[in-house]
Amino acid sequence: MAQQNHLLKISQRKTPLILRSVLIIGESSSIFLSLKSRFERRHIKCVLESDLTRILYRAENHSFDMVLIDYDFPKVPGLTVVQRVEEALQRSDRQAVPILFVTSNRKVVNALDSQNKIGIQDFIMAPFDHEMLLTRFSEKKHAISKNLLRRKERDAIANSLKENKSTKSPIGLFDDIRRNCSSDQEALQIFCDLVSEQDVTADLRVALSELSQKFPNNLNVVNLMAKILIDQGSFSEAHVMLDKSGKLIPPHVERMNRVVKKYIDIFDSKKATHKLASLIAADHFNPDIKYTYFSRALDAGIDDSFLVEALIENSPCEVVRYFNNRGVTESKAKRYAESRQCYTMALEFYPKYRDRHKIYYNLAMLSLKQSDFSESGEASSFLEKSLNASPGYKKASRLLERLKDNAKLKST
Repeated sequence: MAQQNHLLKISQRKTPLILRSVLIIGESSSIFLSLKSRFERRHIKCVLESDLTRILYRAENHSFDMVLIDYDFPKVPGLTVVQRVEEALQRSDRQAVPILFVTSNRKVVNALDSQNKIGIQDFIMAPFDHEMLLTRFSEKKHAISKNLLRRKERDAIANSLKENKSTKSPIGLFDDIRRNCSSDQEALQIFCDLVSEQDVTADLRVALSELSQKFPNNLNVVNLMAKILIDQGSFSEAHVMLDKSGKLIPPHVERMNRVVKKYIDIFDSKKATHKLASLIAADHFNPDIKYTYFSRALDAGIDDSFLVEALIENSPCEVVRYFNNRGVTESKAKRYAESRQCYTMALEFYPKYRDRHKIYYNLAMLSLKQSDFSESGEASSFLEKSLNASPGYKKASRLLERLKDNAKLKST
């Protein structure tokens, strides 16, 4: 504990920080072009990027000391941009990079802060001078360092409890955690993470009931109760928890993702569709997300009405083409099980697809890859289906003849 206090004191020191490189996410407007020019005059490397794919690539693969994001970025909502950039930085173990929004609209800042969606410290108002930017950069950097230290402390507490395997009741366990944490929020996060891996007992249900009454708006408790209720098949009660969770959380892409999955798990196609529509609108960085949920919904046994409603803009042919193309990609990457699943999904979703003979041909080729051409019975069956769908399909007829000739040679 003494070492942790020492580290905390170090993190609180306002030591000077060097700004060497900046990623600016926004259009080539006069504000950002001027800002880029000012950085470069001070020999600070600056990249101005507006392409969605390249934004994530640069964030994950290049080293920047700070990221500035145009809150009014026209292609994607600003909050979605920051969430995806944070994930890219985490994948490259650079989560300590400060991210600031740039805006000239004070009303936007005040509105978001009042809704607890983002803090005033995450914004810098334009126009601003270089010293103001350095001050905000330094404040944000030190705040991140303190948060990372607190996260390490939480992990240390959780790991210690796991190793000691406490036999106390759930409420007794929470009290132990609370004594070692600086806030109820941190204690509840650790507690919920720990007990989510345990079997659900009567004592745990009682403890969660008590905690939900004491902390009615704690997202960790609400989500854990929803998960337990879903696992137990208590879907009507789970509905209440999921609806409450949806009201508590800010519009964060990953959290919206989890909510959609949970509504699919309880077979609520109407709410899953509604949440999916919001998710698709928010997550411009992942255009294939709608098709991912097609797969999940079909696997869960949700009928086609969910799928059609969720992708009202897409014809069945577009959906089939997506899964077929994805199957080809998975096959090239030698992920054969995933490839087969994609081809099967394409055929099941729209059996009347005009070019289904090509999908059967792809399945035949996949079967031969998996068997190294040693067993061709399944492949021959797929090729016959291909020719039944399109008798003049020469690629299928030539391959089928070849397989028949190989079979004759083996038999002699």
